[in-house]
Amino acid sequence: MKTVFIVFLTTLLAFSVVNAAEPDCQVYSQKHNHCWFNDKTDFDIDDGIIIISHDDHAVVEITEDGKLFVHGRSVEVDKEQAELLREYYDHLMEITEYAEEMGLKGAKLGAGGAKIGALAVANLVKLMSPYYDTDDLEEELEREAELLEEEAELLEERAEELGDLAGELEKMHEELKQHISELDELDWF
Repeated sequence: MKTVFIVFLTTLLAFSVVNAAEPDCQVYSQKHNHCWFNDKTDFDIDDGIIIISHDDHAVVEITEDGKLFVHGRSVEVDKEQAELLREYYDHLMEITEYAEEMGLKGAKLGAGGAKIGALAVANLVKLMSPYYDTDDLEEELEREAELLEEEAELLEERAEELGDLAGELEKMHEELKQHISELDELDWF
């Protein structure tokens, strides 16, 4: 039963890594996502526009083509600033897609852990047979667990990559504040 415990811990680790690395997100459709960064700041992606809000008030909107709106008003930006906004937009969209992919893989990993648990329970009946013993059960479960452990390790690596992407986004965020005074004036941005 050591194998079942290892599988449980591996699955728990994978879910912990995924949840630590990504913001809390809901995907409503391909055109609308919603994520919370903390208890006061969140972002939506609605019809391809990033909407960053604070205290439930939509305040900053960034479009794919580098346009910026603060409090619903268009902010004039030069070419360099527009390029920074486009890069920020692209990077945030990449992180969102990455996080969604990891969520799906984490769910698949969890289902794999449940499958091993079900396999263990189902094979308990086999133990009544003189041709199947606990060593056979352990061997069968270990084979399944090894596959799951490999998937968990890959997911953990992907979570670290997501963390790196988030760090890059944070630097880009600071760069936007340095180059666009309307964003710098927002103490929460």
